[in-house]
Amino acid sequence: MVVAAVASLEDREQHDTGQLEVFVGCEVVDGQGHAAADGGTARWCQLPQLSEFLPGGLYRPVQYYLEPEI
Repeated sequence: MVVAAVASLEDREQHDTGQLEVFVGCEVVDGQGHAAADGGTARWCQLPQLSEFLPGGLYRPVQYYLEPEI
């Protein structure tokens, strides 16, 4: 999948590891998403379905960006 960055959402320190996380909104330019590791899975879903995969929810700036998109 080829994507283009279209929005810088926010940076923060990851609370468990202390590593810097950078959140970027992207648009698909070409291709389709797939699992990067053997045996892994990739899945497209609607925003309400994310709670099945992310019980703690999305980082708020990411959620605010995605709400009008999906």
